[in-house]
Amino acid sequence: MPTIDQCRGCPYRAPAIGPRGNPASRIVLVGEAPGATEVADGRPFIGRAGEKLWEALAEARLSETDVFITNSVACRPLNPIRPKVRTPSPEAIRACHGRLARDIELHPRAVIVALGVTAVQALTGRRGFPVTKKARRTELPSDWGTVVPTLHPAFVLRRPEDYPILVADLKHARRLAEETGSAGVAKRVPSVPEFRLRFPISKVRFWAKRYSYTDDSEVEAIGESAGKRGWYTRDEFLSVSLWKTDRSKSRCAKNSASTVEEVTEVALRASDERLRIGALTVLQGVEMPTASVLLHLALQTYPIIDYRALWSLGIDPPPAYYSFEFWWKYTRACRALADEAGVSMRTLDRALWQYSKEHQSIA
Repeated sequence: MPTIDQCRGCPYRAPAIGPRGNPASRIVLVGEAPGATEVADGRPFIGRAGEKLWEALAEARLSETDVFITNSVACRPLNPIRPKVRTPSPEAIRACHGRLARDIELHPRAVIVALGVTAVQALTGRRGFPVTKKARRTELPSDWGTVVPTLHPAFVLRRPEDYPILVADLKHARRLAEETGSAGVAKRVPSVPEFRLRFPISKVRFWAKRYSYTDDSEVEAIGESAGKRGWYTRDEFLSVSLWKTDRSKSRCAKNSASTVEEVTEVALRASDERLRIGALTVLQGVEMPTASVLLHLALQTYPIIDYRALWSLGIDPPPAYYSFEFWWKYTRACRALADEAGVSMRTLDRALWQYSKEHQSIA
């Protein structure tokens, strides 16, 4: 049984449970995390919850050869303070994200079934998604295509009356897979919206000069130092994170100096864009917007994700979840605008923020 020792920021580092089923299946089922029975057996969904899942799959006319099954977190969650709580932490979900991505990307997929709230979060970034109250045939976007959210089999064991919901969602996933072509690529993968500047490109410098958020000189100096050095120190990281938002101050403070330096060095030196932005979200308290600020200030060719900037580019309301595809398309759109206007990314960011400040009505 392998032990995960390559994950950065993983709070568990326990024996890992691999996937099961058909690796080439166009349907992937993603659960939460292995339990004691799964750890002993070495496969996911063994035991009472597994029996309920296989029962539902059979009723949906699916067998083990028709699906590929993995978990949001590959090892059993450990909570020293509350031992009975086995829900994976956000840090564990982020740390295991690369492994989950590799499991999904083994073969082209048609549809991904999220078994429970934790799986929805791991696949889409949405926390607390109401799987028990969703509409029928709900589909969510993800980096890998369409996600069908449904109930976890363990939940169905506690509420047998909801078993038909699990079966119906599995049947819907099967139909989606049947609708795809031979390549297994989903036909209805949600598209990333187009970005359209709300004011003339010739006015970028005008709006940037009116910028009135705060004095940015301190964080700009921090970013320049971090860029030259190749990583952020913990104090620099905390200052930049606080400049972006004070809501995650306590969570950001939980990161050690070594973790901040190691993770930010990976991000600033990465050649792969998905790794660059994804590495930063391993840090506690860091979601895509704060990660974008860290890149913006240190590398100076990346835009800041902010609801005001998005509004100035025609995105209203902003998405509930920022996927890699959204961030990367947004980055390329902002780079094109900065080039066309003949300004730096910092100048463009100020212009987008200020135009929204003076024109957007916030309810």
